[in-house]
Amino acid sequence: MYDSSSKIVIVILAVFLMAGSVGLYAMSMLLSETNPDVRELPHEYDVEGSLDGSICFGEGKTIFIPESEVQHIYSFYYDVADGGATYSGDFVIAFDKYDRPADNIYDYEGEGKILDVDVTIWSFDHKGSHIQFYVGEKCLIYMLNIVSDRAVLTATISDIDL
Repeated sequence: MYDSSSKIVIVILAVFLMAGSVGLYAMSMLLSETNPDVRELPHEYDVEGSLDGSICFGEGKTIFIPESEVQHIYSFYYDVADGGATYSGDFVIAFDKYDRPADNIYDYEGEGKILDVDVTIWSFDHKGSHIQFYVGEKCLIYMLNIVSDRAVLTATISDIDL
């Protein structure tokens, strides 16, 4: 049916197709490592405000948790101190597959700007705290306000240029 030269050509074409597929895969992996998705990176925050009536400072961070194809979560952790007392907390913020906060969990409060960045403003209550957060493109949380009976805090993202 096929002569030996046709078989050789078919084998060579198959090898080139496999090598091309491996090459394209390697290039996509290289590009994804040099340009990581901002959604998947941890982010650092400067936290300041008042704790039991005294000025306090601290830090916070978000960690990306891929839940499923339709939802992903950011865990937010924070710690502050006023020189004597300390205060810490954590909570999660869930986003849908369209990179929007899950509107069945959070209250939409409108739109705004943080410097030149357009953000949407959302809020919710968690363990006695009222939390308001400001979200830009690709689920990036630029700022959070946390109000409880002991603390009034503002967390601002610190590891990107605004």
